[in-house]
Amino acid sequence: MFLKRILKNDIKILKITSKNTANQIIVSIKMTEIYKSHWEKGVYKCSKCGKILFKSDSKFDSGTKWPSFRKALKEAIKTKPDYSLGMVRTEILCSNCKLHLGHLFNDGKVCGDPHTDAGDRYCVLSESLKFEKRI
Repeated sequence: MFLKRILKNDIKILKITSKNTANQIIVSIKMTEIYKSHWEKGVYKCSKCGKILFKSDSKFDSGTKWPSFRKALKEAIKTKPDYSLGMVRTEILCSNCKLHLGHLFNDGKVCGDPHTDAGDRYCVLSESLKFEKRI
C-alpha cells in the first residue's frame, strides 16, 4: 500500500490504494486548527475531561498545520504505537480519559523549535484542546 496526501481548500484527503486491488478508501477531515497560531499565556487542557496537558511556554511554531509542543506536563500524556495509514507513529492520549490528542515525533529541532531542550514534538489536534488563559 502507498499513501497519497492531498491538501485542498483546508480539507485533508487521505487516499489509500493497493497495487493489487481496485479498492480505495478516501477519508476527508475538516482542518480547523484554531490553536496553531495561538500565542497567549496559559495552559492547554483536554477538551473532554479538563486535565491540564501543556503549558503555553512549551508551544512552538513547527511549520506544520497543527499546534506543536516540546513537552507535556508530567504524567498528563500516555503513548501507544499507531500503525494506521501504513505508517508507524506514536499516538498520544490524555492519561485521564484516553482521548486521542495527536502524535509524538522526535523532530522538534528539524521543525524549527529554537529552545535548548528541543527534540520532541507533540503534534496535537486543536479539537482535543481547550485553552485557559493565565498570567
